[in-house]
Amino acid sequence: MPKLRTTLAIACFAMSSLSPSMAQEQQSAATSANNRPALSSLTPEERLAQTIFIAVDSATADEKREAIEKGLVGGVLLQWGDYSLEQTKALAQKLQSWAAKSPSRVPLLLAADYEGGTVFTPATLGLPNLPSNMMMGSSADDKDSAVLFYLAGVEIRKVGIHINFAPVLDVNTNSANPIIGVRSFGSDPELVSRMGISVIRGLQAAGV
Repeated sequence: MPKLRTTLAIACFAMSSLSPSMAQEQQSAATSANNRPALSSLTPEERLAQTIFIAVDSATADEKREAIEKGLVGGVLLQWGDYSLEQTKALAQKLQSWAAKSPSRVPLLLAADYEGGTVFTPATLGLPNLPSNMMMGSSADDKDSAVLFYLAGVEIRKVGIHINFAPVLDVNTNSANPIIGVRSFGSDPELVSRMGISVIRGLQAAGV
C-alpha cells in the first residue's frame, strides 16, 4: 500500500503540473504546422481525406502505404496485435513517415480502442493491462480512476497514439444484453457519468 500511495501521489503531482510540458508540445506542433501548407491551400479532396480513418495492424500496414502517401487518409486506428510497446511505437512512426510524404504533409491522427477487462489483454499493443470498468465502478473511486488513466495515457502518448475510443459509457440496465456487462461502470447513471468523466479527465491530462 505505501508504494501504491507514493505512485498515486507522484501521478497526482504530475497531473497538476502538466501545463508547461503541454505548452511546449503545442508550440512544437505549431512550429511543425508552419512547415505544412495552410488548410485553405488544400484541395476539397485533401480536406475530405482528413476525415477518413482506416484500421491497420503490423501485418496490414504496408497495404495502406500508398493511400497514406497520397494523402487519402487522415487517421489510423491501430488494431490489436501480439506485439510489444516498442513494436507499436515503431508501427506508429512508420505510418507517420508515410504521411510526411503526402502532398499536404499533415500528420496522421492515431487512435486505439484501449479499455480494460476482458476486452484487452497485456499482449496487445504492449500497453498496460487495466481493470474492467465494472471493477472500477464497484470501487466508486473517481480520483484514483483518473490517476490510473493518466498513467495509462502517458503510455499511450509514448507510442504516438492521440485518441482513445474509451471509456464505454453504457449504463448496465439490460440483463438480456450480455455484451456490455463488465464494460459498463454500473447500473446507476450518476455513477457511470462520474466515473466516465474521471477516466476522460485522466486521459486528457496525459494529452490523449
